[in-house]
Amino acid sequence: MRNFAFLLLASLLFSTAAHADIKFATWNIYWLGDGQGNDKSKRIAAEYKTLADYAKKLDADIIAVQEVENSAALEKLFPGSEYNIEMSQRNNSQRTGFAIRKGIQYSRLPDYEDLNVSGGLRYGTVISVRHDGKDIAIMAVHLKSGCFEKDLDQPAGDACVKLEKQIVPLKSWIDGQVSAGTPFVMLGDFNRRMDKAGDDLWREIGGTGAVRANATHKPKCYGGKFKEYIDHLIVGPQLAGSIIPGSFSEMIYSEGYGGYKKLSDHCPLSFMMTDNVNN
Repeated sequence: MRNFAFLLLASLLFSTAAHADIKFATWNIYWLGDGQGNDKSKRIAAEYKTLADYAKKLDADIIAVQEVENSAALEKLFPGSEYNIEMSQRNNSQRTGFAIRKGIQYSRLPDYEDLNVSGGLRYGTVISVRHDGKDIAIMAVHLKSGCFEKDLDQPAGDACVKLEKQIVPLKSWIDGQVSAGTPFVMLGDFNRRMDKAGDDLWREIGGTGAVRANATHKPKCYGGKFKEYIDHLIVGPQLAGSIIPGSFSEMIYSEGYGGYKKLSDHCPLSFMMTDNVNN
């Protein structure tokens, strides 16, 4: 009888762990590092401490990060006792990556280097998370900056030309997941205001039935300094019904404008996904 009770309890605990909701977040942390690759990334101890406090407050399970120099810098915010760290292999002080809460079953996949269309752009960091009996492909991205809303059908200027070229590999990755029947999440700094009606980039990557968890919301970061998001939380069609209504959130720094670029010029965005990926 005692053995039966133990097995029942273990089964319930396993079921709870396997069927927990997941909190996803994206956070561009603005040149987070110790200056090994670029003086801009040299952070002081007080900044690390404040950012670590915000990371704890964020309390997310899977955090896509951008502008991080290396895993050592990210571990100062997301300690190894609580999170696994995965960083892009691109040799640069502005890397994409993930902090993944311990206990989440995942595997690291190769960097998506196809986003580097010009030889100097950032790779996508890719992981596969096992959840509720399904493998979910998740990619952290940081696209070319400087073409926030200009025409991409007939791009003019270096930034827009490069961002337009990134659409093909971006859409190819999405189409590959959809064709394979693989649920996916893509999140990060897209450097693009996709809320604009008929936006060229969203028209291409949103045509598969993907949705943005931050759609229809307006930024409150630094008192609404930025009128539209350039960071986005995108889920594929198989997960479109799994976003928990009302779960989208933007974490605001209490320092106000005084934290701009001392902490980050981006506020973290997050949403909750229910355990039922078949919705």
